[in-house]
Amino acid sequence: MKYIIVVLVLVLLMLGSSTVFAQGVHPPGTGIANPTIKAQNQGTGNALQATPTEKITPTQVQERLRIFLRDQEQIMDQDRDRLQEKDKIMQQDQDRTMLGAKVLIQAQEDNDGLDSQVANLATQVKNTIQNTLKLEQQIRERNFLMYLFWGGDKKTGKDLSQETQQNQERIREMVRLVENCGCDAGVKNLLQEQLRIMDQEQVRLNNMAQEEMKKKGLFSWF
Repeated sequence: MKYIIVVLVLVLLMLGSSTVFAQGVHPPGTGIANPTIKAQNQGTGNALQATPTEKITPTQVQERLRIFLRDQEQIMDQDRDRLQEKDKIMQQDQDRTMLGAKVLIQAQEDNDGLDSQVANLATQVKNTIQNTLKLEQQIRERNFLMYLFWGGDKKTGKDLSQETQQNQERIREMVRLVENCGCDAGVKNLLQEQLRIMDQEQVRLNNMAQEEMKKKGLFSWF
């Protein structure tokens, strides 16, 4: 009787052991990180590798930039709608520089062939816009009597001229970097067009500054 009981116990133990291994539990020494639990992507050497991020094509880069450009234009249009009429044109002119700077910064994120210095320079130009807008506003709002007696606002004109000249230097450097980048021709053309528009805006502001400094009043000689 004792012999039968021992045989039954051994059979039950063997059945239990085979069930455990069938569920995927691995004994120590098999290379599994935790041998006491079921293998799920543990160190068997057969774990799935992460799929690398697919690199976007030049055509996709160009399309993404065009969508970004369109979306930013819409946002700026909506923002200008909240301004008074007298401020809309001035803001629209300055937005041309802001838009170009944002596109150049975005292009740096999407395009490996573009020198990182382009985004740095574009950010520097972007950071001057609030100041150039304020200086332009000061010139436009100078009243008739101040012009009559004292002429133009020399200090404001000088400050505006300095800002725009520095921006023109930055834009010229970006033009050089874009021209020499390994970008797709379509992307390069898009960026060059934005740089051309940005430079036109700096020329406009610098001309305004120069004219302001030249204006003479009745007492400006004293």
